[in-house]
Amino acid sequence: MGFRSNETVINLTMDYIPYISKMIQNGMYIDLDALVDKKFEIMAQTAVVMAQVREMAGPDFNPGSWQQLLKFLRANGVKIRDTAEGTLAEHESDHPMIPLVLKLRGLNKLESTYCDGYAKWIDKDFLIHSKFGVQGTETTRLNSKDPNLQNTPRSIRPCFKSRYGAEGVMLSSDLSALEYREIAHCSRDKKLLDIFRNSRDIHKEAAKYVLGYPDDMIKEQRKEGKTLNYAAVYGAGEEKVYKLIGRRDQGVYKRIKGMYPGVDEWKEEVLQELNRNKHISNFLGYEWDFEFMDQNIEREVVNRVIQSAGHMILMVYLMEVDDNLTDAGLTDVLLVNENHDSFMYDCPKENLEKASLIVNTIGSDLNPLIEKAFGVKMRVPMFAEMEVTETWT
Repeated sequence: MGFRSNETVINLTMDYIPYISKMIQNGMYIDLDALVDKKFEIMAQTAVVMAQVREMAGPDFNPGSWQQLLKFLRANGVKIRDTAEGTLAEHESDHPMIPLVLKLRGLNKLESTYCDGYAKWIDKDFLIHSKFGVQGTETTRLNSKDPNLQNTPRSIRPCFKSRYGAEGVMLSSDLSALEYREIAHCSRDKKLLDIFRNSRDIHKEAAKYVLGYPDDMIKEQRKEGKTLNYAAVYGAGEEKVYKLIGRRDQGVYKRIKGMYPGVDEWKEEVLQELNRNKHISNFLGYEWDFEFMDQNIEREVVNRVIQSAGHMILMVYLMEVDDNLTDAGLTDVLLVNENHDSFMYDCPKENLEKASLIVNTIGSDLNPLIEKAFGVKMRVPMFAEMEVTETWT
């Protein structure tokens, strides 16, 4: 597999490198005391869950031993082939031991990978300089290693704060419903176009259409709508849908499958192009050629098209913001993180008003920027939402 792209895409990638180099150099400040407190909190939670496990299986039972766990579950009527996480998740409701084991594994990962793991990478200024790059990626998206900050769990994120202490904040910007807006543009699905052109909430609309919720639905109901949109747009099968919604409901499944017919037609066109010519491209000019075809490529083709274009939009947005911050003399407003459809700055409070104005002004309407960079007129509004917080949230 290889890719071929026009000069605009190549130049964009090269232009982006200095910004990422600067971001790596800036690093993210982490509150070591907060990280240690989080570790002790996790250890306390682990002790509670472990006590429940031992009460259920005996004082000598080791839930970390797959042999002991498999023996215990089979002895209690759970027909299970192995104790891999995916397998346990499939059988989570079969025995109360299984959710406890999954909880333990999650806690152990938080402690070892994030609390202990991140502590190893802290420099003398309490900064972590993750190595961001595009090595091994196929969509222009950045990856992160040593350590991987892109997968930082939400429970660990508050340990990252401003290096300016009480006089600083974290300023972040997130491209609003990025992938769904791209899919609306590509598919020309009438319902999606109508939702975005009339500034309606896509997840509320899904919850209303599929589940009949009212306009003034609560947060949890909107969250259900988000799950429904994922199933509709990315083509989840019937059993997957039932697992996502937590029940078997054929009426719900049929409404999900019929929600965005234009998207289904567009995805079929992408697959036909792939199989006919062993070639795909996103709507901004990034192209791939394949020497052979397999099911993995077919399954990931839509993700590749959408994710690559989304990151290209983020790249031009971030560079425009950073250039304007520099031109305004705000050199102490520091780029510290980028995560596919969002970026974050460490900002002194004294410069927050000026920095916020720049981020908001550029992010409020990205369509002209996209057209200027790629010559593409988006069929829906593209914009970003800014947030100012005391910690990474």
